[in-house]
Amino acid sequence: MKRVFIDSIDNNHLDTIRKAFAWLDVRQALQGKTVFVKANLTYPNFRPGVMTTPESLEAILAALSDIDCRVYFGEADSGGYNPFSMDEVFAKMNLHSLAERYGAELVNLSSLPQMQHTFRVGNRTCEFQYASLFDDVDMTISVPVPKIHMNTGVSLVFKNLWGCISFPAERLRLHPVLPHAVYEISQTCKLGMAIMDGTYGLNRSGPMAGDVVPLNWLLASFDSGAACNVTARLMGLDPFKDSTHLDYLRTAGLIPDITDIECNQDWTGFAVAEPFFLKRKWTDYPGLLAFHSHFWAHIAYFSRLSRFLHWVLYLFRDRFY
Repeated sequence: MKRVFIDSIDNNHLDTIRKAFAWLDVRQALQGKTVFVKANLTYPNFRPGVMTTPESLEAILAALSDIDCRVYFGEADSGGYNPFSMDEVFAKMNLHSLAERYGAELVNLSSLPQMQHTFRVGNRTCEFQYASLFDDVDMTISVPVPKIHMNTGVSLVFKNLWGCISFPAERLRLHPVLPHAVYEISQTCKLGMAIMDGTYGLNRSGPMAGDVVPLNWLLASFDSGAACNVTARLMGLDPFKDSTHLDYLRTAGLIPDITDIECNQDWTGFAVAEPFFLKRKWTDYPGLLAFHSHFWAHIAYFSRLSRFLHWVLYLFRDRFY
């Protein structure tokens, strides 16, 4: 049985994290290890429902400081077609002071020495660069936010690893093979634990804009697939009908059946009363087309037409960044 912890936060993130660590016996698993904490920091300023809350991130670093393990945390540069430096986000969120407080090391993955990973999808050869730091890491802990994603259905534990691919342009090229790519990056960065920050969720039109939903829970597991399965159901979704990449990861053996998951308490008590849903605007459909097609991804992001096409789009839609 795969084990999943869930409990209310009740304005005390650290107490809940410590309860999760005790129930999962995190100390024994991480003692003497090197871990990387991958929060969701992919916006220039903190936004609830979009990014991991500062309170949850601090509580995780505080709880890890109780264990004899080396801790890195951070993110790669973000912004897709309109990239921005993650160093600016670190400064605005005062994360350097947070790292110093708990003896962790804050890193911009895009600024570190790089390795290249190549994989095949059918007849196509795909590749991405990742920080060589992951070769020295024993485990990555993914700390996402439960949110709707206009192109992938949901964004949970595995999709949060997209920011472990070092450069935004490579992510744009890999969108059409996202289910395969998230599998590859989960193996490359050694995904080994999920801590779902359920302080808030994002409904209707994520991952950058939508309706913020207060949830007030935290979920943790050493099985990231089990964490995704339970979290999607907490959102009122079918994880395998509402997300193509979760369905692919199930066929790859990374997501167990709900009947093979043991929780510390009945998870259904934390489920939303009204299910999350996806509702796109007409201005979302050009991005959806480019997300699922190599041809249109090239036209939209890498061709001579890309600047003009984005100029036209932004006549009708506000920029995310």
